[in-house]
Amino acid sequence: MLILKVGSWISSFNSKHQSKSGFTLIELIVVIALLGSLLFMILPKFRAFTLFGDDSQRELNVLINTIKELKKRAVSDGVDYMLNIDTLKSEFWISSEHFKKMDKNIDKANKIPFPQSVYVVGVEIYGLSNSQLQDEYSIRFSRYGYCDKAIIHLKNRETREDMTMIIEPFLNSVEIVKKYLSFAQCG
Repeated sequence: MLILKVGSWISSFNSKHQSKSGFTLIELIVVIALLGSLLFMILPKFRAFTLFGDDSQRELNVLINTIKELKKRAVSDGVDYMLNIDTLKSEFWISSEHFKKMDKNIDKANKIPFPQSVYVVGVEIYGLSNSQLQDEYSIRFSRYGYCDKAIIHLKNRETREDMTMIIEPFLNSVEIVKKYLSFAQCG
């Protein structure tokens, strides 16, 4: 008889708690925290796909994201990468010693043209004097987490506006300035 009373007490307890539905405050806070951390990690990847702004900025985000990715990949892969820029053809490609061991022609086969709205005026690499002007420049991204300090000079084809991309050695960001800047002016 004691078992029946306990059994009836358990069934009455379950019927009271099963009728309540919803989430606790702690469950809601955990879900919101998880969604917030996911957005925090994923949102920077979609900056290249801006809906607003001029076309040249949107198209240049491909190059900016390539530079950021090279900085990360050089460290994670333990390989020095080179961002090669052809100023005459306004193209860029990525090379490394690892690629050269696999196939010597893989580097230039994967050339990426600069956006149609801009063309390359010139490239400055810190330590390379202006008297050493060339058609192709290589910006090194080291496996140790730094890169060559470099400036890429661009010009908008339609507006004839100057743009300067500044690549800092230890920062993962690339700054675009809407005027012509050289190392002497950057400081």
